[in-house]
Amino acid sequence: MKFAKSSGDTPPRNARVAEGVWKSVFFANLILFLHLVVVLGLGLAMIFFHGMVLYLPWIFTGTLLLLGLTAYLLHRRAKRQGRTLGQLWKQPLLQGRPVEVSVLGGLACLRVGAGRPEVPHPRLEALEDPWAIRARELAELARLLEENLITEEEYQQARRGILSS
Repeated sequence: MKFAKSSGDTPPRNARVAEGVWKSVFFANLILFLHLVVVLGLGLAMIFFHGMVLYLPWIFTGTLLLLGLTAYLLHRRAKRQGRTLGQLWKQPLLQGRPVEVSVLGGLACLRVGAGRPEVPHPRLEALEDPWAIRARELAELARLLEENLITEEEYQQARRGILSS
């Protein structure tokens, strides 16, 4: 079958239709393939969770045994050092810090202690502009003079000291 010549760069109508059909078939196959991937993924998830359900008692038993072993070792260490559990919690390493125990990826969590206390940030005057520091000191000096807390002579002397530095 011959295609008729068309003007310009556009392909003939039959070629565009054939190209559109191939694109449609390709996308239909792609959608079917993606559905197959989803069905296989769900099948694998069912197998995994079925295994989880079968072994769930063993998983919980193992977790409880690990927790029990940890508690026993902690108790044995405290007894060896002649301390109580309360004294172990008062170690300097744990002071002011929360202790969190997470089990099963955070499914069960135990948090003991308060958050960190807020530490006041020191004023970083070294990073300030020297002129800003002088202006603040002069304003404070002027306030003291206005409230008659210093004399005019003390004001002039302090002002000369600030401006000379």
